[in-house]
Amino acid sequence: MLILVGRVGNNKNVVMAVGLVPSENTADCQWFLLPCMKAGIEMTDVPFFMDRGKAGIAAGSTLGLQLHFCTRHIIDNVKKNFKGRLTADLEKKLYQIQRSKCVKSTMTRSW
Repeated sequence: MLILVGRVGNNKNVVMAVGLVPSENTADCQWFLLPCMKAGIEMTDVPFFMDRGKAGIAAGSTLGLQLHFCTRHIIDNVKKNFKGRLTADLEKKLYQIQRSKCVKSTMTRSW
C-alpha cells in the first residue's frame, strides 16, 4: 500500500491518495505518483519526504522530486537494524540536525 500524505496550513496531516500495489517496486511507485501529479497535487517544487525504500527513491528521482527522508523513519530503521546502538543522546542530536534551518548551521554545530 502506498499513501501520499500532505500537510495543510495548520500543520495537520491529510491523506491525499492511497494506492494498492502488488509490491513497492519502481514501476508501481511511478504508477502511483504520476496520476497524483496529473490530478494537480504539487510535488515538484516542494520538499517530498519518503519513509524508506529504494523503489520510491528511484521513482521520485525520475519524476524530478526534491526527495528527503523522514527523520522518524530513519531513527526507527536504525533502532530496528542496530539494536541498542542508538542512544537517547544520539537520537536527540539527529532531531536537532533535522530542525536545522540551513546546511551551514548543521555543519557548524558542535555535536
